[in-house]
Amino acid sequence: EPLDVGRVISECARDEVLLFECATHWLMNHVSAGNDPVEATDLLINWIDDAPCPVVTVTNEIGLGVVTAQMSTREFVFYQGDFNQKLAHTADAAILVVAGLPLMLT
Repeated sequence: EPLDVGRVISECARDEVLLFECATHWLMNHVSAGNDPVEATDLLINWIDDAPCPVVTVTNEIGLGVVTAQMSTREFVFYQGDFNQKLAHTADAAILVVAGLPLMLT
């Protein structure tokens, strides 16, 4: 689902686990569509909090490397970082995976 993830989340059954991959791609879809990324991410956080089933969210940490000088790219890196922080703060667990090795974040 490129944009309306809230609908998909709200339709999951209590005995299911929903895998939402990739939150970064979803956010780029919203930016590309001209939607407000802060509003979109805040809505998504609410959908996840209200989900009838557990939601496992996969996202990318794109701010750890070199960031281009292009303003639109820097803005997206900022929005993605803000989104990742919101996801981590509302999650039951946050795990950073690097080279296949998990690191539990607290």
